[in-house]
Amino acid sequence: MYNLANRIDVKDDDGKKITDIPGAPVPIPASEIGLDEFTDLNKRNLDFSKSMQAGNEPFFTSPDGKFVDRDPSITSFLCTDEAYDIFERGGEKLDGLKLRFRDSCFPEQNPFADNSAERVLTNQECLDEARKFFEYVDIEGYRGSPHKL
Repeated sequence: MYNLANRIDVKDDDGKKITDIPGAPVPIPASEIGLDEFTDLNKRNLDFSKSMQAGNEPFFTSPDGKFVDRDPSITSFLCTDEAYDIFERGGEKLDGLKLRFRDSCFPEQNPFADNSAERVLTNQECLDEARKFFEYVDIEGYRGSPHKL
């Protein structure tokens, strides 16, 4: 998961703080909140890549058998049933996740500031955003889209 609430100070030429703006996401290992799917995806992707490079069973074979795909890319791996199952398992865990500090935010700033540019998301709002993104991917994603056609 990523910290969706990271803010950085913007200062003028004199070093005076002007405002806070959204900074780059701060990576937080999902394993810290009980989601081990990232580690599992990484391991399975490496296994998939080795298998494709070794010439084992192909990732895809066309119905007529004329096209065989052994591309070891992560894009190919993410289209496999194995990757799908890992994401599905992670989604189920995310659906049932209970936050210990739901109204806290990082870094320690006022999540209810009047100025929306300075407001950071609470942990609950970050989780809601992650769930919303998962729902978007689940509905809008095109699993099994054609490769190299």
